[in-house]
Amino acid sequence: SCYATLLNAWRAIDEQDVGVVLAETFTSHCRGIGYRGNLEQVFDALDWDSDGTLTIVEFDSETAGIWKEEKRARDRSEENPETIALLEAVDRESFWKLLDKRFASRFQAWGVLDLQRTGSIGLEGFKRFCMMLQHRGDIGVLFASVAQQKDTIVAEDFGDEVAAQYHKQ
Repeated sequence: SCYATLLNAWRAIDEQDVGVVLAETFTSHCRGIGYRGNLEQVFDALDWDSDGTLTIVEFDSETAGIWKEEKRARDRSEENPETIALLEAVDRESFWKLLDKRFASRFQAWGVLDLQRTGSIGLEGFKRFCMMLQHRGDIGVLFASVAQQKDTIVAEDFGDEVAAQYHKQ
């Protein structure tokens, strides 16, 4: 490999440092370093949601955590709203991907999170759930970005399907 780490490889591909690249950018870069395999298959394997873009989380979730922390440190002096929104999106995406890996469905994840069947979860309960999952992001930022009702997370925050299943019970 011409890169010592996955983070260095990502930095070379994501020249704009925004955490997402188009398929064309990825394949062009790989061809540029001499990769001759089937890049369409490689890209499709990495692009979990098949949206034609590759995010840092899809590339490697551990690398995403390192990238996010470094980006946060670099941009902290600016407190740029675009950077804050980007970091929140990376946290959310990382969280949803983790849930999708660990649970058969988001409804099952909601059932584990809402063990008391109260229909809502506060920050402390959410922190315990994230610690159980070993989620590496900023849990407070994640909570704020997931919770549509500022002080709690409800089934609707996990998506329409989860809300519909929850309210059928």
